[in-house]
Amino acid sequence: MDLKLKTISQSGIAEAIAKAELYRYMNEPEEAESICRDILAVDPTHALGLRMLGLSMTDQFTGGPDDRYAEFETVF
Repeated sequence: MDLKLKTISQSGIAEAIAKAELYRYMNEPEEAESICRDILAVDPTHALGLRMLGLSMTDQFTGGPDDRYAEFETVF
């Protein structure tokens, strides 16, 4: 997956979190992950952004060898 970070402002983080959550509910975890990475580019310690990133990454796990376990462990 090719993620492209978009610049968001500190004041736009709450709206971005809501959007990431919506994408998770719509079963679009790749989009949610991308938004979370945008958030963390602005605030790397944002707790809700980190939590949502973890959830969106694990939403993509299938139990197969293509799962990004090593990347997940590195992030968390």
